[in-house]
Amino acid sequence: MLKPIYDKNIIVGIKTKDKMDWYILDKQICFLEGNDIKFQEDTKEIRKNFPILSENNIHLFLEKIDPYKMNKDKIRLAILETMEKKEDLEDYYPVILIDFEKRIFYSQYPEPVDYENYLPQNWKEEYTDFSKYIPEEKQYWKYKGKNLFDF
Repeated sequence: MLKPIYDKNIIVGIKTKDKMDWYILDKQICFLEGNDIKFQEDTKEIRKNFPILSENNIHLFLEKIDPYKMNKDKIRLAILETMEKKEDLEDYYPVILIDFEKRIFYSQYPEPVDYENYLPQNWKEEYTDFSKYIPEEKQYWKYKGKNLFDF
């Protein structure tokens, strides 16, 4: 499993009208309008042919980033292993939720990142705890009725 690393690879939720999945992605990939972004080489290859991510092309893009999709059980297991080692869980917090159906970009990135300046027209950005918008069955941080981040 690709490991999230603070300020590099982040956990991102992507919702479409069909489904909702978690990905571990380079934070640069999450700029929806990438025309003015100088992507790093590996990110540039992923964003090739996708200068703007929108509800019109997200299904094609999801095929491209499929190798970065994370099963919630694998993320949860990594969190439990991290807790066992008494390491910091910060890397496993969900940072971004992109809702392509409602055209809302939710962020709880702990540092200022100007994602809102790179949104397609008719999109909104909210800096908030977006966990209430995640279906319970997709909340990887919940285990046996408890929130693993509360420990």
